[in-house]
Amino acid sequence: MFNPSAIAACRMVEEKCAEDPEYRRKLEKTGKPLLSQVRRLSDEALIEKLGSLGVPMNRERLEPLLGRFVSAEEMAAALEPETPSRGKEGIESDWLWMALVVLWERWFPDRPNAEMLDDKMQEGYGQEEKNSRLGCETWLEAWRMFLRLIDQWKIGSIREFDDRFRGSQAVFNWVQDLETALWNAGLDERDLLEKRIAYCEEYLERFGAEEPSITQGMRIATAETHAELGQMEKAEGFFRQWLAEDPQWGWGWIGWSDQYGLTRRPERRNFEKALQILNEALAVKAVRDKRDILERLEDVYKELGRPEEAREVQRRKKEFEALSQALAKEEKRARSISGLLQPDDPEMPSPQLPPRQKIGRNDPCPCGSGKKYKKCCGR
Repeated sequence: MFNPSAIAACRMVEEKCAEDPEYRRKLEKTGKPLLSQVRRLSDEALIEKLGSLGVPMNRERLEPLLGRFVSAEEMAAALEPETPSRGKEGIESDWLWMALVVLWERWFPDRPNAEMLDDKMQEGYGQEEKNSRLGCETWLEAWRMFLRLIDQWKIGSIREFDDRFRGSQAVFNWVQDLETALWNAGLDERDLLEKRIAYCEEYLERFGAEEPSITQGMRIATAETHAELGQMEKAEGFFRQWLAEDPQWGWGWIGWSDQYGLTRRPERRNFEKALQILNEALAVKAVRDKRDILERLEDVYKELGRPEEAREVQRRKKEFEALSQALAKEEKRARSISGLLQPDDPEMPSPQLPPRQKIGRNDPCPCGSGKKYKKCCGR
């Protein structure tokens, strides 16, 4: 069960207050503070409040604590034993954490913490639709903040970071949203495409060995951005290099063919080249995502106005799907025979198969494209 951080939980409460006046009135009656209210208080008022909780605070005391904690939430938990017993839970605990959040961000804005990163990520989401460039710039600041924090925490993987961060957004999803935002904004402001390349390359250098689906997406993004900037030789070189390393990467072949088939640049369109790449992919033994390759091949034939070839590819696709289903049934039967399922053995009850997981819209697409489900098969 997801256990949100204090800043993520606080954000949810603030949003509910904004949407539901009755909920806000009930909350106000409890005396529970909101972070937005605490942020309106002066430094003096916050220092006085902390003093009343038994936690005297000033810049000289706060600064050495920054190196020990990655969030104001962790700092508050460590300082809580200093408070009277009444302050160890509930409203007084909220005040302790919120006052530390505000003083940290005011006095030491150049020393990021988890709360600052969460705020910066959410700020970018709020800006993205209204001002795509501003949203991208905000998120690139958040990216640099994230890298600083992951080094400070001495964490090597994004998933491990997310487990500790517990933010309003999972970094696992957000890194993909940033790549997409840089592409969309970069189509109008070309310098953002250069920043997209730098971002993808930095991601691949730091985290390329971690999550195959994201790594593949970042690779395609890198190559397609070079192509969009007219650097086809570089784009070709990347695809050739990656497919030499992993020739069975189906979506790598598709991404390469798209630079000629489904490109938005008419001057670069070369359907015959796209066909050549896709047919080369189909010649690779045990190529992954074969159905998707066939589907893209069918699309290219349709674009060329060659319906007979398109129908032939459609037939091949149906044959492949039927074969895949038959193989899946045979595998299931073989497992049953080998005793893995043991449906009729009264001495050994059948193991409970795990429930089929629902695919979240922000989860990696199970087709292996490297994209999020909502931007691929989830459409």
